[in-house]
Amino acid sequence: MKDRTEELLENAGREFFFLRHAPMIPVSAKEKQFLDKVFKAIERVHHGAKNPPGTGVLNRMLQKAIASSPAAVGRSGSSFNLLYATFRKEDEPSAIPVPNIVLFANRADKLQESYLRHLESTIREAWPAEGLPFQWTIRGKEKKADLKSKKKKGR
Repeated sequence: MKDRTEELLENAGREFFFLRHAPMIPVSAKEKQFLDKVFKAIERVHHGAKNPPGTGVLNRMLQKAIASSPAAVGRSGSSFNLLYATFRKEDEPSAIPVPNIVLFANRADKLQESYLRHLESTIREAWPAEGLPFQWTIRGKEKKADLKSKKKKGR
């Protein structure tokens, strides 16, 4: 039974790779086994959602991730530079809020999806965010020419 369960979990992990953050709990409805584990997992997810790290801690986590990996370089060879990160507050609170991390960067267009996955895995090592998908909002610096045109339009 244990070998079969491990095999099923391994197959499910490969099949549902996009849910690698979600807990997988084998249960038997017929035998009514391990149902308590489902509710314990829900409590862990809820606890992680209700206790996100502060902005300072989040920024230190991300700086650690950036320091431990090569720069996120785009096609032009210019690297992505993180200026600041914070959690976006939800307009309407939900039972289990999904963390939306807002990144402020110098070259937001250079940030690659693979680099976001690296940042996410670093955050997950330090913050028990089991079962929570991360949403990312990336904001770049406006170019000086864009700022000047906005000022002229505002006059």
